[in-house]
Amino acid sequence: MSQGTDGSVSRRGFLGGMIAAIGGVVAAAVGVPAIGYVLSPMLGTKQSQWHEVGPIDDFSPGQPVLAIFPLIVKDGWVEQEQHVSIYVRREDGDRFTVFSPKCTHLGCGVQWNSKAQQFFCPCHSAVFDANGVPIAGPAPRPLDQYDVKTENGRLFVGELKPAT
Repeated sequence: MSQGTDGSVSRRGFLGGMIAAIGGVVAAAVGVPAIGYVLSPMLGTKQSQWHEVGPIDDFSPGQPVLAIFPLIVKDGWVEQEQHVSIYVRREDGDRFTVFSPKCTHLGCGVQWNSKAQQFFCPCHSAVFDANGVPIAGPAPRPLDQYDVKTENGRLFVGELKPAT
């Protein structure tokens, strides 16, 4: 603010300083939330989520069964429901193995062949045994598996873990 010769502030200097201060407050009030909105998808923490597949009694021991469950996928600010396919194999009691149905070669869909007791990828002839381990074809690693838990007689799947 400009001062006069006697140390007092001129009216023009005072109004200019007030306008600058008010402009700074308005810019901060609009800018901080806008920056937070733009950066929030990048800064958000990923929480482990469990998705219900169904009652454990729907799965008999030994044979992988194709199951589908709904999954909410969030991409930035857009949320969409997708249906995810999985192969569920009940080991015994409450022990389960859940496989991704995507071939580890190029991501084509595998199918369970109950006669041969193998997963088969029709695109490039990859073959996996009942444990998801490749036994023929170009697949470089076993089928990916989901984390699994059971609660109150229901089966839940968590994060997909890439096989090594």
